[in-house]
Amino acid sequence: VYFVEDGNVYTQRDLGRHIADALGVRALALPVPIGAVSLVAAATELYGKLTDKAVMLTRDKVNELKQPYIVCASDEIRNDLGWAPKVTFPEGAKITADWYRQHGWL
Repeated sequence: VYFVEDGNVYTQRDLGRHIADALGVRALALPVPIGAVSLVAAATELYGKLTDKAVMLTRDKVNELKQPYIVCASDEIRNDLGWAPKVTFPEGAKITADWYRQHGWL
């Protein structure tokens, strides 16, 4: 498994903005206390255990969301396979959103 990235640094807020732009929508960032999010995550985990269903919001996911950056380095794929990015994240988000629309996923 390799990480791929375009060589630029993006905050989670940047990623959200680029995805919103690609979708043609306005992103709304609502500040929510992390303690409240953690409490909801614990409740969803309990729900998942009781119903034997997978849940998306977990305490591990909350720990990821608390980080200002997600670090991905493509050094291995560049060295092993000679891979290089052909598009930036914003371009890739737009291409993906367009594909989703064409295939009825959006």
